[in-house]
Amino acid sequence: MGNGQDVRAAFRAAQAMEWLIVDGLGGSASGTASGAATRRTHSLLTTVTEPGHMKTLLVGLDERVLDAQGTWDLGAVGGAFR
Repeated sequence: MGNGQDVRAAFRAAQAMEWLIVDGLGGSASGTASGAATRRTHSLLTTVTEPGHMKTLLVGLDERVLDAQGTWDLGAVGGAFR
C-alpha cells in the first residue's frame, strides 16, 4: 500500500498501519494511517505529567472540506476509542 489516496481506498490496511512521533521529553503523538483511533494511546498530543502517568491532551481533529459543490467530512469514523 502506498500513501495519500490509497489510504481511503484500502481502509482496513491503513487502519493496521501505525505511526509514532516522540519529542524526547515524554510527549508523543501516535495513530493509524487511516486516522481512526484504535488504541487508548492514539492521540495528536500525549504528555507525561509525572513519572508513569500519561495524560492525553488532544485526541484528534475532524477535517471538513467546503466548496461550491457541497461539504465533505474527511475524518475517519469508527475508531475503537473515539
